[in-house]
Amino acid sequence: MNQKTKHFLIVLALSVCLFLTLVLVVSCYDNVAFKYETKYIESEINRTICVENERIKCTYPSYHKESNEIEMYFEIHGQEKEGELERMCEIADYISRYIKNNPESFLCGKKITLSSESCDRLGDVKICNFDPETDETFSSSEQFHYGYFDGYFYPKEDFSLSKLERFDWFEILEFTDMTNDNASSLLHFPQLKEIRCKRDFFTTTEQERFRSKDIFLSFIEI
Repeated sequence: MNQKTKHFLIVLALSVCLFLTLVLVVSCYDNVAFKYETKYIESEINRTICVENERIKCTYPSYHKESNEIEMYFEIHGQEKEGELERMCEIADYISRYIKNNPESFLCGKKITLSSESCDRLGDVKICNFDPETDETFSSSEQFHYGYFDGYFYPKEDFSLSKLERFDWFEILEFTDMTNDNASSLLHFPQLKEIRCKRDFFTTTEQERFRSKDIFLSFIEI
């Protein structure tokens, strides 16, 4: 092996080591930044949303660099389980405003899923800033316009359409077990484009009213 070849191999090895070091540094920075913001967000949620003797804990936060996705689970302590739906919507609303007000946030530009954790079950409520079915994002990362709700393990009156009235920013709603106590309230959601539900969830009259508002009904088999 001549001198030039040795020099080339040494330079190549050093370059590879430097590249791997940079990758490791960037990865560590991402994880540290994400963990720091997660703790800060959890603290602010407890300060601004929680009532007395209530605590919300962010569990299993994870960042998947390859898919640019963030998952955050929230466990509510000291609150009766009927508050799960509204609390998750309030959490999504807070994080939406946080991203909007902090354009340098690590969360900006990421696909984010906010899920509930209750009694060792994950995902009875999922709120995302993208459509999980098509993987398409909404126009900006602070728009949590997709909501999935499964109230099978909850009192029927507590996982009902009337509980969503305050949160009219959804574009896509998906119900697998929900109580239809006020379908007309959804007609006033200014951005609602699609509802995914069982075929018999709405009456024929209600279905016609949604279609007259150009709200697409996608029937799912459960």
